[in-house]
Amino acid sequence: MVAVDIPVLHAHSLASAGEVELITQEFAARAGIVLCSRRVLSKSNKDNPNIIKVVYIVGTGTVPKVENMDNDMRRKLAAIQVTMPHIEIVFLGTYGLSVPSGEPEQPSGFKQGLNGAAGDTGRIGNSVSAVQKYQLGEISDVGFPQGLQQAINDADLHIFGGQEASPDMDAERPYDSNYAAYYLATECNVKQSERYCMVKSPGLELVVEAFDEALKRNQDTTAPRDWTHGKVLNEWDPKVVPDPKDWHRVLSRDRMGRFDYSDMGYQEIRLPEEWFKLSPGAQPVSQ
Repeated sequence: MVAVDIPVLHAHSLASAGEVELITQEFAARAGIVLCSRRVLSKSNKDNPNIIKVVYIVGTGTVPKVENMDNDMRRKLAAIQVTMPHIEIVFLGTYGLSVPSGEPEQPSGFKQGLNGAAGDTGRIGNSVSAVQKYQLGEISDVGFPQGLQQAINDADLHIFGGQEASPDMDAERPYDSNYAAYYLATECNVKQSERYCMVKSPGLELVVEAFDEALKRNQDTTAPRDWTHGKVLNEWDPKVVPDPKDWHRVLSRDRMGRFDYSDMGYQEIRLPEEWFKLSPGAQPVSQ
């Protein structure tokens, strides 16, 4: 075991961890990221056109992350409800799917972070693919959390979510930036260009030595390649970093936790009202 003094890190500042950055589909395409364009089916007949039933499906099986993403979606739907009082939004819940990100266990940089969260081979794309296969009868609902099958069948809107932490190593002080995305997958009259909301959030400064060590270990083909910055910190000093998934709170001067920085990004995104003006079952308009 390597003896390392694990420092208390700088509190978040714009100098150390950047600002919240909204990401467009055009920018993602220029970076070489292929976003999801898959569709899932909605009910062919609506009992009441003024009631919009929404299900939120997120590409993670981690319970704390699902709970965090659920809280975020409930806030967003409440905000939409205020601006659109003529409809009634019925939230069917948030459901997590354990799908791969398509990226290394310890991703790095913009492309791996955004693709892992939002790409067609990332958490959103793999979640949509699983639901598509279920609807087409190619797979059963085995592996789906309880209630998801019914929610898929009942929903008018199927919103998918993905989140990935991927350090920005080019910053003045490298930090653990978070990428978060929402995707409307329901077959409806919303253009592909209006179906994604994506953001890069600030994050806590990294212990660069631990990050480099994680990358080094993941290059060893004779050993498990599942090391992360947090796992290395936990190995180096489990008393200082008892939880490899939430090293943020114990190393941050301002005691901010694992989801505090990603929430900064979530708060900058409002779901488009256009999503809630759809005509379920309609043929898609031109891209």
